[in-house]
Amino acid sequence: MDKQPTRKRPPRVALTAEQVAQLLAFKKHKEIASINRFKKTTTFKCLNIFCVIAFGIYVELIVCYVGPCNYTIYEVKEVNAKYNGVLNSKYESQIGTLSIVDTQNKLTTLVIDDFIDLPESGSQFRIGKDYIYQKEVKAEIQGYNSSYRIQRFSPVLFLSSFICLLTVILFVYNLNQNPYSLRAISLINAIVLLAFTGI
Repeated sequence: MDKQPTRKRPPRVALTAEQVAQLLAFKKHKEIASINRFKKTTTFKCLNIFCVIAFGIYVELIVCYVGPCNYTIYEVKEVNAKYNGVLNSKYESQIGTLSIVDTQNKLTTLVIDDFIDLPESGSQFRIGKDYIYQKEVKAEIQGYNSSYRIQRFSPVLFLSSFICLLTVILFVYNLNQNPYSLRAISLINAIVLLAFTGI
């Protein structure tokens, strides 16, 4: 039986340096044209505005945690402390978290991680909320200058800090001009902001 001749693939001709440079320039020009087209769309403007607004909300939550916020005064009904097991030189235990029930029977848990006296029944404490979401951010106990984080606010604070950093990186490296990365960060922002309403 005769062997049929196999078709051989013609040898690949390598591109010259000039052709490679032209190809790269063409791809770069095409990419720039695509970005310029995207920047003219309503989607680009709307998503960027949404990301800036979301960034502003995250910054507001962080600023309210470290600085001024909207305080409301409550009266202590009863307290329950959980200790860390850490002792100081006076053999006093460090309080990890402090659960306070106010006279309206509302429970608030504070992250203390400090050596403090338990607030007495009838004493006052202030709860600070942010201005936009009205999230309970921190609390001040009567007789102490320090403010203590509301335990429920911990995930909000972490997510706000993380997404703020992510957004800064996105804008510094102009990744917001890429439709895929811009849509991705916008989706993340939408999910996080919706999650904040439930936390």
